[in-house]
Amino acid sequence: MKNWFFFFLLLPLVTFSCRKDSEDIRITQTDYQPPIVLVTGSLSGQIVGPDGTGISDVMVRVGSHAAVTNEAGLYQFRDIQMNARGTYVKAYKQGYFQGSDRLYVSNGSRNVSTIELKPKTIVGSFNGAQGGSVTVGGAEVSLPANGVIDAQNNTYTGTVQVVAAYMNPVANNIADIMPGGLFGVNTKGEEVMMASMGMVAVELLDGAGNALQVAPGKRATLQFTVPGSLLANAPAEIPLWYFDETDGVWIEEGSANLNGNLYVGEVSHFTDWNIDVPTDELVFVNGCFVYDDGSPAVSQHFRVVSLDNGWNFGYGSANTNGEFSGYIPANETIGFNVYDECGQLQSFSVGPFSDDANLGECFVINSADLATFSGQLTDCDGNGVDGGLVQIRWSYFSEVAVTDENGNFSLSLTSCTSNEVSVRGFDFLNSQSTETTSYSFTEDLDIGAIAACDNPLEEFIDASNDGTSDYFYLVGLSIDSLTVSPDSLIFASYSVISGEQISGTGIRTSINLYVSDLAPGNYSGNDVGFNYVSGGNSPGGSYRYLDCFVPCGSVTLNITSNGGPGGFLEGNYSGTSDGWDGNQQPLFNVPVSGTFRVRIPQ
Repeated sequence: MKNWFFFFLLLPLVTFSCRKDSEDIRITQTDYQPPIVLVTGSLSGQIVGPDGTGISDVMVRVGSHAAVTNEAGLYQFRDIQMNARGTYVKAYKQGYFQGSDRLYVSNGSRNVSTIELKPKTIVGSFNGAQGGSVTVGGAEVSLPANGVIDAQNNTYTGTVQVVAAYMNPVANNIADIMPGGLFGVNTKGEEVMMASMGMVAVELLDGAGNALQVAPGKRATLQFTVPGSLLANAPAEIPLWYFDETDGVWIEEGSANLNGNLYVGEVSHFTDWNIDVPTDELVFVNGCFVYDDGSPAVSQHFRVVSLDNGWNFGYGSANTNGEFSGYIPANETIGFNVYDECGQLQSFSVGPFSDDANLGECFVINSADLATFSGQLTDCDGNGVDGGLVQIRWSYFSEVAVTDENGNFSLSLTSCTSNEVSVRGFDFLNSQSTETTSYSFTEDLDIGAIAACDNPLEEFIDASNDGTSDYFYLVGLSIDSLTVSPDSLIFASYSVISGEQISGTGIRTSINLYVSDLAPGNYSGNDVGFNYVSGGNSPGGSYRYLDCFVPCGSVTLNITSNGGPGGFLEGNYSGTSDGWDGNQQPLFNVPVSGTFRVRIPQ
């Protein structure tokens, strides 16, 4: 789910890309300076495909923090700094369009996000010299004759392949598949919320898969079919917006006109585009949901709808305490429509507000049609797992519960398709998981304790540094991502094996291993580098910084197995490193060693 207020992770939009899959595609710089209110919170999430199944090995970024999803498509960030006025979450994997989310978090909160990635599919082609059009779902993209150039700025006259995915603004899963949230900046530099009329993601490629783009002086035409339920309120002219992937907001540029049930507009560059009706002003609100028994409505999904004009201006989900925050249109009566996978449950009316507001008493949700699914996640010793994740799947739906300090979890669900649910728990701090277990679920069900034990997660770095053990579960492999000159003459590329973890007391630890090649064998000297950072940099604190940068003559790295793209890279390292402690005192010849198993990107 999109995190409109805090929430998980639209608008009518078009995603155009001018490059191949990479983590920095379609980045657009603007002069927008977002408001920043830093808070500390935790984010757990799942990245899924169109069938609701988790996608592994997705790179997820929140600011300077990064994680890679496990085999169930799950990731977790504990106690990181986020922006209460809009935290931007990005997800990348080759073969999919970039996914993203915009969250509004509160200090100390535990939040859950879902992002659905859209597969890249060739939906049509045309001759570059002649121009042409391609239709995908309710959208059409047209380019004029000689309207495409290649990376060398030469007019491309061959076959143009169009990779695209249409996003229906009234689809049930729109909150998960849209980029960012329904939040943008207009031509006056004012922040606005928006109501979507449709969207499409597009890339242009030549026959070899190389990216193409619109030629200078040419314009591409975008056409959207307005869904029938939105047509009555559709304005004659509507702004066009492109997605700024630096700040995760939409920027107004141009407009489209209504012709029958079609919006038609032109754009001069390929980015993410959308057509949306904007608000005039915004206010920031805080609120909460509870069930009629007083318990918090954990991760409750909702829509933000103007009751004055019927426009849908956002989607959100409450955090694990049933709380939410975020923007709503000012000076309008607003409906918070709570819903689940089977449809709308209730609607709550507030406002209008001309200033930021606390909504007061929690909205009370009638739980008569809901059933509570609960239990406890434990470790190998039977202790509750604090902050663990429990993934609950039924039919093509999936929800994630975050355990409390005692390992307990609870979700209220309805089922309109199947009464059979499958459950799997994850203890990320100890890199363990439970087996997947199925249950019949028609009424309140407490499944008791499930143990995350003797079922290790697939990826890890098990490290020892001067006798201190660290087990990293947030790990990744970036191939040829670092370029340095170990001999000051010749520059070489290095792959980076990285890991990050946060202890129960909030101490952050990271590790990086640099290696010149990924073939099995021993590496040292110019072929290896090592870096380790742990703790807070305060006098007398637990801070420790170890660094043996390329060329590192005191650490040897041994790759024992390379399973190829999609497989695992396994090995170990050992040696010594210099560094500094929390008193800024130098450290010499600190023993370091460890083993690793990370998935190789496809």
